[in-house]
Amino acid sequence: MITIGIDIDDTITNTNCFVKRYFRKSDNRELIDNMEDIIKGFYRNNTTIEFYKSLNHVFSNQVKIKKYAKEVIEQLHSEGYRIIIITARSDDYYGNAYEKCSKYLVNNGIKYDKLIVNCTYKDKILKEEKIDILIDDVVDTVDRAKDLGVDSILVSSSLNKEKRVKGKRVNSWKEIHKYISGKYGSNITTVVVGLIEKNNKFLIARRSTGLKDAIGTWEFPGGKVLEGESEKTTIEREIKEELEINIKAIKFLINNIYKYPTKVIDLRLYECKYISGEIKLHDHSEYIWVGKDKILDYNLSPADLPLAEYVRNMKK
Repeated sequence: MITIGIDIDDTITNTNCFVKRYFRKSDNRELIDNMEDIIKGFYRNNTTIEFYKSLNHVFSNQVKIKKYAKEVIEQLHSEGYRIIIITARSDDYYGNAYEKCSKYLVNNGIKYDKLIVNCTYKDKILKEEKIDILIDDVVDTVDRAKDLGVDSILVSSSLNKEKRVKGKRVNSWKEIHKYISGKYGSNITTVVVGLIEKNNKFLIARRSTGLKDAIGTWEFPGGKVLEGESEKTTIEREIKEELEINIKAIKFLINNIYKYPTKVIDLRLYECKYISGEIKLHDHSEYIWVGKDKILDYNLSPADLPLAEYVRNMKK
């Protein structure tokens, strides 16, 4: 799965313009002189903390979302990208930063899988969460991420427009979507696999051919969608070719976009009903029918693992 880390202030929101008005109203020279570092969370003392505390209810509710940010993030999320919001918004300034940021994001319709607060310096989180793409407005953050091998996107603002950056600079969320779709989406191979049920157990098989990184791991069987072919037709055809059994594809369940070293795949899981036939292996070394409570006990391919976790947690 491809994971995208996204900053909040001046990346998703227009915080900079909003906050500047309050700095200037304060008539405090220290706040005005250090405005850029304060906004980015790099300058903290009692004066700045008290200033933010006095206005955090305003920042938490009235800062506007940037144009198309909600729509693009929602689109990326629906395409299977994992979205992690990583922000410098801290408990010092906001009280319970996690609760207030979560409420703000939900109220503004921002889709995400995980929220991390109190994070001014993101290097450690980029490694721990295995971030593939970072979207941020701070040049130093983007440059360090680029040095760590993360595909980094700088969102232009009045605070960074004169600065050089190692990553990709964009001026809008539409540009962000175009860049990510162009680099990842157009090269995604759609692969459909079957959750094949028989007597309340599900079929998984151990791969012996195909991608080097997947050989020897367990997977839900299936294959690539051919041009002009429906996904349901693909899974029924692939299972017949690979295992020599007949199945009926019922409905789509979940997908996972995963980046192998040589390709990106959109792995799509379909609920399937076993119809007839005896299994004969062609692309696998072994198979097993396993209950959902045991499915995570096997060495699953990294692309299949989120699908197996979904199956493990199914209610039926």
